Amino acid sequence: EPVRQAALRTREAGIRQDRVEDLEGAFAAAVVALREVPLREAFAERVVTLAGATGDLATAEEALSAAADHPHAPIGHLEKLAAIQRRQVEEEAEGIRPRLFATLMRLAALKPKDLDVLYEAAALAVESLPEQATATLESLYERASGLWRGGAEVSGERGPDVLATWAAEQLVGRYDADEKASEAIELLMDASRLPMAPNDAATWRREAARRAAEAGEATTAIELYRDVLRSNEEDVEAMKALGDLLDAAGRRAELLTLRHQELAKVESPERRVELRLDIARIVTEIERTGGRMEALRAN
Repeated sequence: EPVRQAALRTREAGIRQDRVEDLEGAFAAAVVALREVPLREAFAERVVTLAGATGDLATAEEALSAAADHPHAPIGHLEKLAAIQRRQVEEEAEGIRPRLFATLMRLAALKPKDLDVLYEAAALAVESLPEQATATLESLYERASGLWRGGAEVSGERGPDVLATWAAEQLVGRYDADEKASEAIELLMDASRLPMAPNDAATWRREAARRAAEAGEATTAIELYRDVLRSNEEDVEAMKALGDLLDAAGRRAELLTLRHQELAKVESPERRVELRLDIARIVTEIERTGGRMEALRAN
């Protein structure tokens, strides 16, 4: 019986739309048809079309939301619901952004390889729903970085490399605002291990090292700067920062080796003089603490 009633309502909607030009009546009939048979995608499509013609987006949203809540509803219902809700966002409808966010998150769960949907949800949260932003960005970073590492193909327009990078940058900013230094450092370290270009990875690693040094995590910072120098031995900034950390930690033998490495690469006469003077200082300190043989070997 519901199917028969829905078919009649659909015919009525078609007649009102095409012959009588009664768009409001056609829309009302289409809404009833979808309510009677909520799994029929053609009925949902007619509701969307007539909602655009009548401007009654609120009624269309209500009808599509009810249909999409059916246990066996096709994913197309959620996609149409999201489309109607986006139009309501443009019209600044009251309370629409949280509802669109909820729809997008449902879609993202059903479309794990379409990162565009989860990106849209994250961008919406960053803009309008701050209480949801961090968790959504973390979900986007986790999914995008996983797809990037695995070399998986995605169905959306945006690639996992672009979205993992965007999410990481957004998260670092939010962690800074929330004074979560350790989370920011951990994220920067993880991002540096993604399959990106060596120079890009070094940039992430250098920033993680700088933050670790500021947070007093000298051992972590030293190892990170060493990683930077392994990928680029000419990185003078990293070399200087590592030297400062080794000096502060009293690791003079390692510092002496580092200064010799820099001396072999640097061309500036002023810097070469500075390095030679510093090498002399380090050797003197090593000898004073009983490490003459160590100093001779390192020198």
